[in-house]
Amino acid sequence: MRKTSRGWQPVSWENAYEIMVEELTNILDTYGPLAILHHDNAGSEGILKTLSHRFFNALGGCTRPTGSICWGSGYKAQGYDFGKLQLHSWEDVLNSRLILLWGRDPASTNIQMMPLLQQARKKGARVIVINPLKVASCSLADLHLSPRPGSDGALALAVAHEIIKNNWLNQRYIDRHVYGYEEYRDLVQEYTPERAASITGVPAGQIRRLAKEYGTISPACILFGYGLQRYTNGGQTVRAIDALAAITGNIGIAGGGANYAGGHWKGVLTPIDGRELPAVTRTLPWPTLADAIIEANDPPVKGIFVTRSNPVTQLPHTGRVREAFRQSQFTVVVDMFMTDTAEMADLVLPCTTFLEEEDVIYSSWNHYLGYSPRVVDPVGQCRSDHHIFAGLAQRMGLPNFPHLSAEQWLAEALAPLSRYGITLELLKKGPVRHPLAPDVPGRRDILPPPAASSNCTLNWRRPTG
Repeated sequence: MRKTSRGWQPVSWENAYEIMVEELTNILDTYGPLAILHHDNAGSEGILKTLSHRFFNALGGCTRPTGSICWGSGYKAQGYDFGKLQLHSWEDVLNSRLILLWGRDPASTNIQMMPLLQQARKKGARVIVINPLKVASCSLADLHLSPRPGSDGALALAVAHEIIKNNWLNQRYIDRHVYGYEEYRDLVQEYTPERAASITGVPAGQIRRLAKEYGTISPACILFGYGLQRYTNGGQTVRAIDALAAITGNIGIAGGGANYAGGHWKGVLTPIDGRELPAVTRTLPWPTLADAIIEANDPPVKGIFVTRSNPVTQLPHTGRVREAFRQSQFTVVVDMFMTDTAEMADLVLPCTTFLEEEDVIYSSWNHYLGYSPRVVDPVGQCRSDHHIFAGLAQRMGLPNFPHLSAEQWLAEALAPLSRYGITLELLKKGPVRHPLAPDVPGRRDILPPPAASSNCTLNWRRPTG
C-alpha cells in the first residue's frame, strides 16, 4: 500500500520495489547511508528475520537504535549480580517446593510452561503470584500480592528485612559466595514491612507471609516477567529480587534460581546478518530515540525502515515519536497489520505470519531451538521478510546479499551446531535443547566455590528511584 494525496492506494510488488530503489538511491546519493534509520526489534526471534540487517549492512550501513526499551535493565542487573544470565531449564520447576511468578503471567503469555507448573503443584509446590493485576495465573496461586506498579523493589527489600530479622538465611552460602552482604543488610533495615506497605500498597501482613514462605521453604524458584524492570528503578528492582535468592541460598541448586532470561543460542549460531561486511554505522539511544532522530545531523535522518516493531506505540513520548517520523522524507513499514507506525509510512509492505513462512526460532525464555514450517500459503500478497529484502537487494544490485533459499540461509546459520549432531533435518523432527546450557546454572554440588566477586555480587548502592 502506498500513501498518496488520495489516501492509501494498492500497488504491485514490482512497483513497490521501484519506489524503494528510487527513494533509497536519492537518499544515499545526497546524504549517504547513515541518513537511513533501520528500526528493528523482537517481534519474531526467527533466524531469517535478521536478513533485514544484512540488507542494510550490504547497502553500506545505516543508523540503528542502541540500548533497550524492554529487558535491558534486567539483563544488566543480572550481569552485575551473577556475571551472566542464570536461566534454569523449565523442567527444573518440578524440583521446586515454592514458585514465585514475579510479574509473570504464564497462563496468558507463556502457556507452554503451564503443564509444568500444574505438575509442580500436584507434587506439592506452592505458587505465589506477584502482580499488580489479578492475572490469569492467579488460578494457580496459593497467594497473590498486588504491589503498585514500579514498587517491586521496595517489596523485595522488605522481604529481605524479614528474612534477615528472623534468621531465615543460608549463612554458609552468604559466607562463601556473596560480596557486599553487610552493606546490603544495613540498607534493608530501613525497609520494614510497614514502610514497604505504604510504598507498595501490599499489607504488611502479606509481606511477612511472603518472607516466611520464601525464607523457610526450599528449594524456591523465582520466575521473572518482562514488565517490572520497565521503570526508572528497573535494574535495581531486579537486583533486589536477585538478592533474595542469594541470601536464602537458592542460587546454584535444583529447583531454585532467579530466572530472568536466556537467549544463549546467539553465541553458537553463524550470524547471517552481515555484521562482517564493511559498513558504517551510527547509533542513537533507544529510550530517547524520538529526540535523537529530530536532533540528528551530519547527516539528518531522511529515511526510516521499520521491521518487527511498532515504535509509535512502543517508544516513550508518542507525540514526539510522531514528530520524528513526520520529518522523514521516506518511511517504509513491514508488518502484518496497519499499525500506528504503518499509518505514518509512505509505503507499507505486508509480511507473512510464522504460519506462512519457514524459519528456525529460539526463545529468550527457554533453552530450546525449534523449526517452524510453513503450514499455509501466504494470504493475499504477503511475503516473508527474507523474500522482501532479498528482492530489494537484488534490485539494488548488492553483491553481498547472495540469492539463497530459506533452507540455504538456515543451513549456514546452523552449521556450527553440526558438531553436536544438530542439523536442519533434525530440527524438522522436533525441537532441540541447547547442548551447552546447564539445567542448573552454577550448580554447587559439581563446581568449586568461585571467587567472592564472580558469583553473586551484592555490591549495593542505595536505590535512587
